[in-house]
Amino acid sequence: MNLKKRLINSFLIFGIITCILASSLSVWSAFTKRSPFFGTSYDNNYVVNEIELDSNKPAPHNFTIFYGDSMYNYANYKLSADETPVFNGNFASLRKTNNPWKELSLWQNDRKSQQMVMVFDMNAKISNVTVSIQGVNEASNNGVEAKINVMNFILSTKTIGTSTIPEGTTYFPDKIGGNTVVNPQIFPVQPFLVSFSSYTNKVIARHWNYNIIIQYLDNGVYKTKVEKVTLLVSDKTINPTSDFSFNAMTSPATLATYNFNAANIPPTQTTKSGVVTPLNKPDDEVANEIRDLYSANNYFDWMTHHDNYFPSYLDDKYADILKNNYSYMMQMGAQYAYAPIFGNSIMRVSVKNKKNYETHNKYFEEMADFSGDWFANENFEFSFDFNGFDKYLEFVKNNGFTKIYIPTITRGSNGLKFFYNYDNNAGVSSASLGSNNALYNIVSAVKDEFIDGYGNITNLGTSYINNFIPQYFQAVLNYLEQLSDEQKTTASGSKLEFYYSFDETSFEIDQAIIEQINQIDENKLLKSHAYLGWEYRVNIDDSDDLYQKFVEQFDDITIQQREIVVNALNDETRLANLKKIIQERKKANKITWIYSSWNNAPATYIASLPSEAYWGMLIAEKLGADGFTRFAYEGYRNSITSDGDVDNSATKEPGDSYLMYPTYYLQNTMPSIRLFNIQEAYNLVKKMRVLFANGDLTEASKIQLLSYLVNPKTFKNTSNYMFANDKNLEIKDVDFASINGMIEYLKISLTNKGA
Repeated sequence: MNLKKRLINSFLIFGIITCILASSLSVWSAFTKRSPFFGTSYDNNYVVNEIELDSNKPAPHNFTIFYGDSMYNYANYKLSADETPVFNGNFASLRKTNNPWKELSLWQNDRKSQQMVMVFDMNAKISNVTVSIQGVNEASNNGVEAKINVMNFILSTKTIGTSTIPEGTTYFPDKIGGNTVVNPQIFPVQPFLVSFSSYTNKVIARHWNYNIIIQYLDNGVYKTKVEKVTLLVSDKTINPTSDFSFNAMTSPATLATYNFNAANIPPTQTTKSGVVTPLNKPDDEVANEIRDLYSANNYFDWMTHHDNYFPSYLDDKYADILKNNYSYMMQMGAQYAYAPIFGNSIMRVSVKNKKNYETHNKYFEEMADFSGDWFANENFEFSFDFNGFDKYLEFVKNNGFTKIYIPTITRGSNGLKFFYNYDNNAGVSSASLGSNNALYNIVSAVKDEFIDGYGNITNLGTSYINNFIPQYFQAVLNYLEQLSDEQKTTASGSKLEFYYSFDETSFEIDQAIIEQINQIDENKLLKSHAYLGWEYRVNIDDSDDLYQKFVEQFDDITIQQREIVVNALNDETRLANLKKIIQERKKANKITWIYSSWNNAPATYIASLPSEAYWGMLIAEKLGADGFTRFAYEGYRNSITSDGDVDNSATKEPGDSYLMYPTYYLQNTMPSIRLFNIQEAYNLVKKMRVLFANGDLTEASKIQLLSYLVNPKTFKNTSNYMFANDKNLEIKDVDFASINGMIEYLKISLTNKGA
């Protein structure tokens, strides 16, 4: 019996014999009635990989090769006490693996991939392994882009783990880029990603042959091995329309990491009133609220205070690189760009204090004192500079976005910054600064002060809503009204839409801000959007509460997976309520997305199973939503970098917040395997719709397929990790084995239908 038939006959028990999983569960799958084909040992020290073996065929001396689906993790490594990578699996089993290339079926406007895994003899002297792929005969001109790249290992440290995500420091194959492995002895199991994409109008439908060329040094001797692979290009087409799309928060930054250090990390206390930075304070001293700026460019910097950290969209030389980065999103019908306005990357808020001061310190003390009704101070005058927004509009249009979300209120370290020009303040002159002659001083103290730890608005937050929001959005409206039609029109001819946006704030806070904006937006130039989760609480058992908070309140909404979606999946009545609300929004021409953020599971983290990246997109289709959103797209957090391939961004959760790897000064940025799998999930949804429209998939079959997508939480109180930090939520772990089963079942079923 051939492999394809064997897979189809066994998918209901999910005995997928072609795959190994280095970080999966040592339990019976919820869908399995025989011993699992993959598993982690009970003490989490090794992985048993029961795969198809050819025991009569001895393994070659230097390396073996097998192929596998992109939705599986075939290799990860634990860091030993002496900081040496140690394979986290059954290496001897991998050396005997005989899993040949499985022909991929590629539609128009599609991307498909498969892993090629090389397993090296650790005693062999193999080095400088370089891979490439070439089309045979006319395949090089068939309109298909064929690539093979190294799946680079990322070092990730987690102080808390789960039954599938190891605690400690582990290497995961995630960053897709480059084609050379210098020293296979460090990582003796090395996956590569073979990918094909068809985003041109010149794709020719037929079978195509390709050669994967592997060149390497074997004990100092150059050798070459050729692997033959095939591709079937279909004449069916995926239409990346906006009726179903993938979106993500975008933060186009210049450098790989922001340089967090003692000089630019705010103090841990939340009350920051009256703290003043003396002039000429050394960079390595503790940061406070007021900083000297010696360059006008500094105000674009939203996390640090250095010229070379200004957002990359301000520099035209990065335009082509950014277009390549965001091309993946555009291939999935992405709609919105999230303007990073807090921290003033696209807008500068200047404040003039009309009061006279005898000294700089007296002036600074009052400006940094947020203990009172600061925004209602009658001596303060606010002004708004939108020069950065002009460049941001270019960035948005150049990269195909059609909507801009403008934040309304903030909490956390990404606070609101105010700029002061000394010459704007009576009694204080820049000339008195002597040789420093600072152009601006910045007060960046408004952090963690608008909303308290329970999600409630503070007195300062109320002052912000009542006094600052009207000025802020009147300035936004004035800016939008003076834009030309050309500035507000995309390259495709569609009009840009502008939204004010909320990020997981409460219904009451959102409502108060909406009331303020409605009073000044007489021409309805602005629409509304909200990420609904965390502190946006809703009773999903109450249809009236759902309608008020999900249908009436906003134009676009993005529903949090953690608090809302997984709870709805646990109960048929709740699920029906949520589906009904989404349909009510569709009738009102309102957009509804599902999104995944921190503390979510299933997830799209470095340490997640790659199959998890499919789950959110497919659940969105099950609910009838308009797509899936992931926070965030490119890296911006501490130590998320390809400069050393280390991720220490979130040690207390198995998570990270990016899908695209930036590199130093945006040279050669690289996608993650998670982004590729999200794209394949998106394409599965679109293919499902095409098959349904063509009559190749019945409505009953589609409903049955989607019914297997559930909330895979089955184990209670078995893990030291909570996937949600809300004490009111149940402590549950996740049956990741069942996720593999769900996704594999759906993929096989649709492939059998022609997907």
